[in-house]
Amino acid sequence: MSLADQIRQAEYHTGRLAVADPDTIELIDNSATLPQQTDEKIHPTTVAALVSLRDSNDALCRKLRLSKEASSSDHREDTLPYWNCFDPPMITVDRKGLLTELNLGGSMVRIKTLGSFLERFEEHDRAEREVETGGADEGSKEVHTCALETLSLGGTDIPTSELTRALRESPIVASSLRRVYLGGNGIAHHRDGIECLSRIVTEYCVNVTTLDLRYNDISGEQISTLATTISDKGSSGVEVLHLEGNNVRCHGARALGEALNQCSLKELYLGANGIGKEGAKAIAIGLRGNSTLQKLYLDGNQIGDVGADALSEVLEESQVKAVGVLEHIYVDNNGIGEASNRRLGHALKSGGDGTTTASTSSQ
Repeated sequence: MSLADQIRQAEYHTGRLAVADPDTIELIDNSATLPQQTDEKIHPTTVAALVSLRDSNDALCRKLRLSKEASSSDHREDTLPYWNCFDPPMITVDRKGLLTELNLGGSMVRIKTLGSFLERFEEHDRAEREVETGGADEGSKEVHTCALETLSLGGTDIPTSELTRALRESPIVASSLRRVYLGGNGIAHHRDGIECLSRIVTEYCVNVTTLDLRYNDISGEQISTLATTISDKGSSGVEVLHLEGNNVRCHGARALGEALNQCSLKELYLGANGIGKEGAKAIAIGLRGNSTLQKLYLDGNQIGDVGADALSEVLEESQVKAVGVLEHIYVDNNGIGEASNRRLGHALKSGGDGTTTASTSSQ
């Protein structure tokens, strides 16, 4: 089984997003700590928000009902097991029972609308702020912030315009989000899908550091729009960007290369995007002016010896000049010959304390 197929299989069976290190497949979504399966009641605000989401989406309602029937569960909707009755677990809560993560990725459920899901948390947060400030100016003291930090809607086909609406109407919640997963939603085919994404990142979810857009059929031209968005450090703080399985091609790679000179990205995932040797050369040029990128994934792009050598040249220059922080580069399945393979591996491993890693399989 190929590495790409292993990744897809891991994602399908776990509902988590995955990346490949040289020897292992690492599940990287925010579910490092799974929600505890107890009958302890969750916060009324969380219950109200989840009920709103469930009742607004027939597919989710059916999924919960069928899962409960299959397990002969009689848990109430104000307990964790009611919502986490299928795999992967749908929610994670904090000690107060407030929602910290909504994970519908891998659930095979179509979400048409978020309804008043986010608004419930917005109302709760405003009430908390009112109590903490005593009605005074909110800027007069440090106040409560929303607990919800992760929104995973991969594979739910949620309309981008609907997500934009919900986030626009719940600014406190939107600004609290740190991780947004939207893989496999066909965003490229949504009306104004990329423009909506740009607004989400720069106007509403201004504190998001991880953005997953894999398998969305995004074209090189559309990537150019997105690259312009993430290159503005003043309005976008995205540090981890997943773009695997799109249609970035050479045109999009050029735009991303230019963005690398200005953005705050620490990890960029571009596997299976057909960027070719010219796209790899454009990425290499972008690395010359970059001081933040630590991980670069270029698996399955047919960059060949020409693309690999372009990357090697930049890495060799950075070692001489003692600039750049790139620690890991993955270029499996790119048709790279043995000599170029060896050069790229040496260029990366020769820097720092020798702990950097290059995965450069030529197959």
